[in-house]
Amino acid sequence: MTRTTRLAIDVGGTFTDVVELIPETGALVFDKVATTPDAPARGVLDAFGKAGTSMDEVAMFTHGTTLGLNALLTRKGARTAVISTRGFRDVYLLGRTDRRTNYDITYRKPTPLLERYDTYEVTERSLFDGSVHTPFDTEDAHAVARLIAERGYESVAVAFLHAYANPDHELRMRAVLAEAAPDVAVTLSHELSREYREFERTSTAVLDAYIKPTVRRYLEVLEGELASGGFEGRFLMTRSGGGAMTARAAREQPVSLILSGPAGGVIGASALSRLIGRPNLITIDMGGTSLDASLVLDSEPVSYQGAEFEGMPINTPSLYIHTIGAGGGSLAWLDEAGALQVGPQSAGASPGPASYGRGGTLPTFTDAALVLGYLGADSPLGGALTLDAGLAEEALRPIAETLGLSVKALARGIVRISTTKIMGAVRAITVELGRDPKDFALLSFGGGGGLVAVDVAHELGIPTVVVPPGQGAFSAFGMLMADVQHDFARTTVTPLASLEPGTAEAAYRRMEEEAAGLLEQEGFGP
Repeated sequence: MTRTTRLAIDVGGTFTDVVELIPETGALVFDKVATTPDAPARGVLDAFGKAGTSMDEVAMFTHGTTLGLNALLTRKGARTAVISTRGFRDVYLLGRTDRRTNYDITYRKPTPLLERYDTYEVTERSLFDGSVHTPFDTEDAHAVARLIAERGYESVAVAFLHAYANPDHELRMRAVLAEAAPDVAVTLSHELSREYREFERTSTAVLDAYIKPTVRRYLEVLEGELASGGFEGRFLMTRSGGGAMTARAAREQPVSLILSGPAGGVIGASALSRLIGRPNLITIDMGGTSLDASLVLDSEPVSYQGAEFEGMPINTPSLYIHTIGAGGGSLAWLDEAGALQVGPQSAGASPGPASYGRGGTLPTFTDAALVLGYLGADSPLGGALTLDAGLAEEALRPIAETLGLSVKALARGIVRISTTKIMGAVRAITVELGRDPKDFALLSFGGGGGLVAVDVAHELGIPTVVVPPGQGAFSAFGMLMADVQHDFARTTVTPLASLEPGTAEAAYRRMEEEAAGLLEQEGFGP
């Protein structure tokens, strides 16, 4: 069997999108299936079935998932411990001082992923230049590893002081854990980030360790199902920083997947910008649960170092994506003052908006759009889901009666509030960064993007709106264009005046050799 077909599947909060590319003809097929939160691998397999291509015909399968992100949002990750250099036990929980919080009376410190009794210390210490100040105490390390095994941890993050300059002690700690606690998943901070700043590096390691068992189980199940179905092609996952990584790499560094779903749309937007001659784009991706806004400048996605999840730093490169809770499934509700609000709570995939007819009774943006005629009941969503306008009106009526409005007036209010929130997200990535929205075209995609794009553009003075083919599955389409990518960085603390060019070139050369070796291991030629 000659494998040629390329397939991309993006698992969202409500729908799982699938795009099939047949290279011989250039044909593209877009489709959707319902997301299955209770068994995410099943939704992916359903998407394979929807594509209609047998697994043994697929040469490359690229996948984006919010599984890791959802585990963080719901705090349903692994029971995790962190091991630090003796004397630095509280690096993760103390965090970094931010003076802005002193003037915000509403500020509340984000809930950490672990407690102080989950933090441990081992006697060892390296200095900023990589020299060893205190040797690694093997006996102390074994005692800590035994405690971690006895107390039933599923995962552990190892973050030693200055491991970015000298990773030897972290590597020795992993060997000790493999011997004393072989069933515990291990994350080493230097394998994720070779840059200084202890809190940021520790936070990144903890985030990775917290979701690692969940992501590993998912990928093992999915890979097993794919193999039993005859799949022998290349399996890639999209990364938060753009590009893709092999499924094997994703099992070892799942922190790189946290924003993998939204990244696909931005990758696709940068490619589309070149095709249509619009180098500068604002993108809005409105799905079932959230809306992601991003920028494309000179046909390249904007990336940055310093992403955070609920105040917890992720010290790896990410695409600049601003996310808000404004999707098609966002719930309309009345706050304590009796004012109308929309989101961030969502009806999700199950039961979904009331108009889906799956048992949902609470009003959502989708129900409001249907009542206003933005959506039609005569065109099934994804080719299979017919909306029920009667159920939508029934869901909106209680709030409409409470506010003394007609159902249509309430629906207009829901759409207007959502549009205003989306305008705020666009301002956050343009006006607040010194950029004028008028200098961009607005690219809208996701199942709901086209419903709000023109209103958002009109309010912000954006002259052009672009709606791409297959907009509902555009993020999956973008995943087809993702190159396998690895990021390398090194911190060297040295006076700039005495830095020799040859020293910097040698450091770069070592990273280049490491990158080439890693790509070769993954089956890529020079």
